[in-house]
Amino acid sequence: MRKLIETMPHPTRVDSLSWKLKYFYESCTALEHIVVPEQKLIRVIDQMGGWGVLRSFSVYSWNFRMVLRRLHAEYGVNAFFRVDVVAHPNFPDKSIVRARSLTRTAAAFRRVMRGQCCRLAAATAAGVTMGTWDKISPDGLGLPDRNYYYREPDHATINTYKVFLKDAVQLLGATSLEATKFAEEVFHFEKRIAELTPNTEDIINPVKSIQILNVADLQRQSFSIPWLEILRAIYPTTVFDDSTELLITSPDYLKDISSVVSSSDRRLAHNYLPYLSREFWEVLDIHKRDTLGAKESVDRWEMCIVTTQKYFRLAMGSIYSKNNVALKDSRNGVAIIYESLKNGLASSLSGSSLYSPSLRSRALEKLATLSVQVGYPEQVLASSYLDDFYTAMSVQVNDFLGNILYGVHFLRKVEERILLNPLPEHKWLAYLSKDTITYIPESNRIIIPEHLLLPPFYSVNYPQPILLGSLGVQLAVAMVASVSQHGVLYDGQGVLIDRESTIGNDSLSLTANQRKCLVDALHQKKIDDEDFLKRTVFETLVQLAGVRQALKVVTNPSMEQRRTEYKALEFLTHPQLFFVAYAQSMCSHTTAKHRDMERSTTFRLGDEEMLRATMLQMPEFTEAFMCNSSSLLHHGKVCGRII
Repeated sequence: MRKLIETMPHPTRVDSLSWKLKYFYESCTALEHIVVPEQKLIRVIDQMGGWGVLRSFSVYSWNFRMVLRRLHAEYGVNAFFRVDVVAHPNFPDKSIVRARSLTRTAAAFRRVMRGQCCRLAAATAAGVTMGTWDKISPDGLGLPDRNYYYREPDHATINTYKVFLKDAVQLLGATSLEATKFAEEVFHFEKRIAELTPNTEDIINPVKSIQILNVADLQRQSFSIPWLEILRAIYPTTVFDDSTELLITSPDYLKDISSVVSSSDRRLAHNYLPYLSREFWEVLDIHKRDTLGAKESVDRWEMCIVTTQKYFRLAMGSIYSKNNVALKDSRNGVAIIYESLKNGLASSLSGSSLYSPSLRSRALEKLATLSVQVGYPEQVLASSYLDDFYTAMSVQVNDFLGNILYGVHFLRKVEERILLNPLPEHKWLAYLSKDTITYIPESNRIIIPEHLLLPPFYSVNYPQPILLGSLGVQLAVAMVASVSQHGVLYDGQGVLIDRESTIGNDSLSLTANQRKCLVDALHQKKIDDEDFLKRTVFETLVQLAGVRQALKVVTNPSMEQRRTEYKALEFLTHPQLFFVAYAQSMCSHTTAKHRDMERSTTFRLGDEEMLRATMLQMPEFTEAFMCNSSSLLHHGKVCGRII
């Protein structure tokens, strides 16, 4: 992307998308034009009532409601909770505002760790969730997960975080003593928030975690938060009143956080709010190395590409797509794999004894309407679509910090457009820039970013068993997710079942026996500790089912009949090629600290552990490589299948 942007033809129209993209990126790389960030940030803090740690704050004149509103609306800072727009769970053609308590994911924390060099922290915008309703959710923890706050007080990660807080405010002019006190107060205030923040496990089931409330009811439950003021400031052209419905995740959190805000020392809450809106690269870089074990700083150009992508995701995707001459062939190759996997899964579902007749019928109907999107559709790549999409984005030459603020405003305008005029692609466009294959239940669609369709992961010239071991497994996992325990809660049109429906209870009972069996089997083989195996067992079951479905296609007699000789691979059978490709796709290397973070914030075994767990549950692997009983990868007790 760096090369594509830097070699773009020189744009002449200042209102053109190419001009905005090029000069936004260049404003980030032109260090000589970046204004001293401390001065600009201090001016913003002063405009919002000052800051106690800088001795510019008066408890008597500080306006909490104004500060909270401006942080959310003008600076994209998710103080205490997050507000965005998602697809409505009950009406597939509508959007809704969501308010949620959001525990930070590993991916989200990595984005924070990548932060911008000398970036105005107040300009940290929330990413756009492409969907169709407003949502409000928990947010505001500086550490990767609530569990970090329960570690020993002298834990290295906690000490590192406190040093980061201290150094950050010292850059703004605080004394060492004041900065140390500030760091302790903020950490303990965040710890109070962590105690209220729901476990990630508690918000995984959409039927249990999602509620729809109107503004009046939400205001009664969380009385200290000015909901109407915030909503009207974030989405100014939308009409909000007490009867407006919102999608709420974890309403108890919002109620509790309201009580904390109203009962806390105003000085403590005030110290916390401005902090949510800051990052300085030099201090952040040290914090990243200490927290994640990174050995080197990210190059300036890479940080600028990541930042530019945040606001120009669709534009950059279109540039890549238009320069991808192999896309058509790649789509055709993916379509062949997709159809073979879909047919195999339908056959497995039809013969499954786990599914009740009504649940099996629902799953098969959903699978029949399941679709796949490989790369950006043609209508999105059209110049007219892109120009219209980016109309609200402004860019100033050589004003990086100002451009960040323009970007915050633009992302909110995009959300508001989705809220008022939702289109089908709004549910899944954002996922085309991710680095994984994703299933979107709201549209019953699997999204494959085209930048994944490159060697060594994919090539149209690879043998089918190798393609099925790499791309095929990921596709199969996404398909299984669509009809498994949580996926089947949505129908083929993306509508979530009613809370009173018996389908929810049926789906929960699908994997009960398999989960217990698998935890016991993997714990006996020392794959991981028992608590983490229980936390990740559902993802492990889905992964296993995906591998089995892909292998089912490989071992189909029709594929063996089409076998050709592959250079340097002549002596490997189709199952052997499949397992080799799958193992290679699971290769990764992370630092111990980074792995520690992922264990705290995800529901998935590490790649190495997942690979071992899969092999130990597959007699087909033992047979393919003739593993003897003393081999570490000889299959152990095989638990039942979920499909």
